[in-house]
Amino acid sequence: MDALKAPLIDRASPPVRITLVRERVRAMRGHIDDALTSLAQSNATYPKDAAVVGLLRAELLYLNHESKRALEVLKQEVLPQVNGLDSLDRLVLEENMVDVGLDLWAPEAFKEFYEVVDRRKIAGFEFSDSEALQSAFEALSKGKADKAISTLSSELIRCHRFGCWRASKRVATAYAVACIKAGALQEACYYATLGQADQLAEEIASAIANRRDPNLVRRVVRASISDANLRRHFVTMSKIIAQIHDFLPDDILSEVVNWLLPRCRETSIGVMGPSGMLAAWEALTPIGDRLPAGLALEALDIAIAHPLWLAERPDQNRVLVGRDKLLKAVIHLVHAVAPEHLERITEATLPLAVDRVQNHDYPNVIDLLCNISELGGPVLKAKIAAVLYLPDRPMNRILAQLSDFFEKTRLTSEQLCRLADNVIAETYLQVQRLSSGEKAVELPERIMWMNEPRPSGELVVTIGSGVGSVALVRHREQLDRERIERLATANLAMALERDNAFVNRESQLAQLAELSDQLSDERRIEIFRSLVRVARGEFQPSREEREANSAPVRGHFGNAEDFQGMAIVCLAAIGFSVPALARKLHSILEESLTDSRPKIRRGAYDATRKVPDLKEPGILAVLIGTRDPDNSAAIAAFAALAGRPEWRFTKSLWRLFLLSVRMASQSNDVNLRRHAAIALTGRMAIAQTKLRAEADELLDAFRRDVAYSVRDASRLPNG
Repeated sequence: MDALKAPLIDRASPPVRITLVRERVRAMRGHIDDALTSLAQSNATYPKDAAVVGLLRAELLYLNHESKRALEVLKQEVLPQVNGLDSLDRLVLEENMVDVGLDLWAPEAFKEFYEVVDRRKIAGFEFSDSEALQSAFEALSKGKADKAISTLSSELIRCHRFGCWRASKRVATAYAVACIKAGALQEACYYATLGQADQLAEEIASAIANRRDPNLVRRVVRASISDANLRRHFVTMSKIIAQIHDFLPDDILSEVVNWLLPRCRETSIGVMGPSGMLAAWEALTPIGDRLPAGLALEALDIAIAHPLWLAERPDQNRVLVGRDKLLKAVIHLVHAVAPEHLERITEATLPLAVDRVQNHDYPNVIDLLCNISELGGPVLKAKIAAVLYLPDRPMNRILAQLSDFFEKTRLTSEQLCRLADNVIAETYLQVQRLSSGEKAVELPERIMWMNEPRPSGELVVTIGSGVGSVALVRHREQLDRERIERLATANLAMALERDNAFVNRESQLAQLAELSDQLSDERRIEIFRSLVRVARGEFQPSREEREANSAPVRGHFGNAEDFQGMAIVCLAAIGFSVPALARKLHSILEESLTDSRPKIRRGAYDATRKVPDLKEPGILAVLIGTRDPDNSAAIAAFAALAGRPEWRFTKSLWRLFLLSVRMASQSNDVNLRRHAAIALTGRMAIAQTKLRAEADELLDAFRRDVAYSVRDASRLPNG
C-alpha cells in the first residue's frame, strides 16, 4: 500500500492507538461519558493523532444516537486536522459526515452522498474490497462458512483501519451471517450488533432455538448485553432479545431487565432510525409476565410516569408515537405484580381511555383495562366499568363488544338496530365502483384503501377493522331476524364479490360462520350451496390475484388459499347440525384434509373444530394431520384436538395421539411443541390408565423444555 493510501489509524502514534482501543471498549460497555472525557484529555497534539481521536469521539456519539454532537466534533476537531493530511483522509471524513447528515435528515446530505460516491470513484478507491466480499458470499453459498470467515476477518480489519463507518458496518453484517452459518452464535450476535443488522435478529434467534441449549443462551446474552450499550448497538441487541425471549432462562431475566430499564426511562424517540427507548419496551413486552414482582413494579412505575404516558391528547394532525409500545408492555407486566398495586395502575390508565384518547392505541388501552379487571377482582372491575360506561357518553364499537364482560347494560334495541344498519351499509361499501369525478365514501373503520383506475372511473376497495361486525356477532341473540338475514346476506355478497380484497372476503366468511346459529335451516342450506364452489377453489379471482405479478404488496391483503380455507370453516359451522348437509360436508372435509396445499389442509383442521360430534374417521384424519409435513398445518390439527376434548379416543387413537405428541416434542418448532403440550395437557384427565405412564413421561419432557411457552403450556389446571 503506498503512502497516500495508508490508513490514518496506521499513522497514529502507538500510545494513541492503545487509547482508541481502550476507550472504544469502555464506551461499548456502558461508560461512554468516561470514554469521551478520556479521549478529550488524550493530549493528541499531532494532526494525525488528533484526527483519529476526533473520529472515534464522533463515531461513539453517532453510535449513541447523538448525531448533532457527532457532527460538531467532525467539523470542529477532525476537519481542521484532515485539511493538512492526504486525500484519503478527507474521503473518510466526507463519508462519515454524510452518514451523520443523513441521520439528522439534513437536506444537503442526500446530495452530498452521491457527490462523495463520485469523488471516491474518481479516486479509484473503495473502503471495502468488493471482490473479497463476493468471494465470501460464494463460499457461504457452497457451505464453506470457515472460508468465508477467514476472508471476512481480513476485510473487517481493513475497514476498521480506514475508519469508514458505513463500510465497517457492512462487513460486520456479512461476518455475522458467516458466523451464523458456522454455528458461532455468540460471535454472530456480537458482529450483528456492530453491524446494526436488525434484519438478522430472527435468523440468529432461529439458530439459537434449534440448539435447545439454555447454557448457550446464557453465554450469548450475558456477553452481548455487556457490549451492546451504545444506543445503536442496544437497538439491535434488543431486537435479538425480543426474538429469543422464549428461551431466556429464568435466572438471567433480572440481568436482561436491568439492562433494558435505563433505556425504558429515556424520553427521546429520535429523528431517524430505530429508537433505543422503544426498542427497550418492545424487548420487555414478551417477558413482562415472567419478571420478579419487584422488577415488574419498577417497570410499571417507569411506564405510568413516562412523558409519553402523561402527554396531553394531541390535536387531530399529531399522534403520540410509541405510546402503544408502553401499553403493550404494561399489559404483560400487570400479571407479575401483586393485586394491591393494580388500583394505582388503573388510575393512571383510565384517562387514556377517556380524556387522552388516541385512535391507534385505544384498543391497547381497553385491552390493558380488561386484563386489570380480570386480575383485580369484581370491585376494581366495577370501578373501571363505571368510568368507561358513563350514561351520558356514547358507547363506541369496542365497548359495545365488551358490555357483557364488564357486566354493564347491553346496547338498547334501538342502538343495536342502528349499529346493525350502519355495519350492513359499510359492508356493501367495502367495494365502491365510482364514475369519473365521484368521491369514495370514507368508512369509519377504515384501516386503508386501494384504488384501481377503470375505463369508466375508479374502483376503491376499503380494508376495515371489523370492530362493528364483531360487536354485532357478540350481541347476535338480541338482533331481530330481519337484520340477521340482512347481515348474513351482506356478508355472503361481499365474500363472493370478486373485486373485494381477500382479507375482507375471509373476514366476511368468519362473521357469517359466527352468525349461522341464528339462521334457519333453509337459509343455512342456501348459504352452504353458495359456498361449496369456493370451498373447492372454484371461484372468480380477485383483482389482487389478477395483478399478482405487478402488485408487490398483494400478500398483505390476504390470498386465495386462506380465503378457501375459511370457506371450509364456514361450511362446517353452517352445515354440521343440518342433516341434509352432513353428507356433502363430509365429502368436502375429506377432500380438504388430503389436499396437496398446506393452507387448505390447515383450513380443514380448523373446520373440524366446528363439529362437536366428529366421528372416528374424522378424528383419525385430524390425528394424521398432527404429523403434517407443514408445521402450521400440524399446529392447526393439534389445536383442533385441544379445542374438542369431547372427541372420544379409542385405545388405538390414544396410541396414535401419544406418538404424534412424542414426534412434536422432538421438533425444533417451538409453536408446534407448545400446541402439542396444550393438547396433551387438556386430555390428561381422561387418559387411559394403561397409557397414563407414557403420557406422564411426555408431559414431564415438556415441563423441562428450553422454551418458557412450552413449559407454561404443560402446566395442569390444578398447578
